[in-house]
Amino acid sequence: MTFAQQLKTARRSLALTQDELAALLEVPARTYWEWESGKTEPAKIAQEGAMARIGRALEAHPSHYVR
Repeated sequence: MTFAQQLKTARRSLALTQDELAALLEVPARTYWEWESGKTEPAKIAQEGAMARIGRALEAHPSHYVR
C-alpha cells in the first residue's frame, strides 16, 4: 500500500476531512492534499512520523473500543 493509500484509509477510518487530518498532522491542507493524491511524498522519516501520529489518533478513536 502506498503512503497516499495509507493516508486515505486512515482518514476514512477516523471519519475526518482532509483539512482535519492536515491539522492533526500539523501540515498545510494543500500539502496534505498533495500527499493523499500521490502528487508528492514527504521524506520517509516524515511518513513514519505522520503514520505514528495517525496511529495514536486511531487508538483514541471511539470505534477502536466498540466490539
